[in-house]
Amino acid sequence: ATENCLGSRDIEDMHGLLLQLQRLTYLMGIGIAGMYLAPFGMLISKWVALKAFVDSGNVLLVIFIAYGSATTMFYWSKWLAKLISQHQARVDIRDVTHPDEYLSMGLHAIAMLLLCLLLPLASQRLRPVFCTFIQDFGLLGGVMALLEPSGLMHPYWTLTLHGFFWHFMLIFLGLFCAFASLSFPEIRSFPRIIPLFAACCVSAHIINVASHPLGNADMFYISPYYPNGQIVFHQIALKLGITAGNLIYLAGVLAGGMAVHLLVSIFRGRAFKGLQQS
Repeated sequence: ATENCLGSRDIEDMHGLLLQLQRLTYLMGIGIAGMYLAPFGMLISKWVALKAFVDSGNVLLVIFIAYGSATTMFYWSKWLAKLISQHQARVDIRDVTHPDEYLSMGLHAIAMLLLCLLLPLASQRLRPVFCTFIQDFGLLGGVMALLEPSGLMHPYWTLTLHGFFWHFMLIFLGLFCAFASLSFPEIRSFPRIIPLFAACCVSAHIINVASHPLGNADMFYISPYYPNGQIVFHQIALKLGITAGNLIYLAGVLAGGMAVHLLVSIFRGRAFKGLQQS
């Protein structure tokens, strides 16, 4: 968006951008500030790498990673300083950013702020909830999308590749949460992730409604404006109506997540017993 307004992506050309493109500058400032903080600032990975290098006794590698971190910090700090610097603008810049672009960037900025602020709480109390959610619904969504991949096929090969990569990533993350014992192991713990599922559904519905004048958003496939595009549920929506079809679809997703949770819990229980017997 900034490149469309300036005609350049050079940081030097963004000097004093706050004076002319305030909304874009605020959004960019939130993004840059998030790169200083966990989880977006690569805090955990840098700490693990630095600890590994220190434990290995290789001073040269420690110097390398410290230098790399310092230059990265300098890069983000310089960019942020360029944006908020005060000077007399030589050329008037017109904001040509579309409202749907501001909507997308605003949602990402809000998500970044919430994740940075709530990370301490999430890391201690809610981590098993999020990991169980990823395990159950990530595995379900990834497997079902690959079993019926028509929704992944696009006219552009890059979008098709992205779709397959994303759903393989969902399966990987779900399996990782399961076998790394990051999720709830008990079968009875599934209701603990239902509030998170409901919150995601409500958020998806709000985004679908708010963005409808700008395009055909269909997050979670529960748009209130046209029938569900998923196989089987599309026919249900045509016969019973969009609202009833969406509710049945969400109930089916919830039941599928429960089935995945049940299977993973049984498998982990048997694997644990096998290890004890051996």
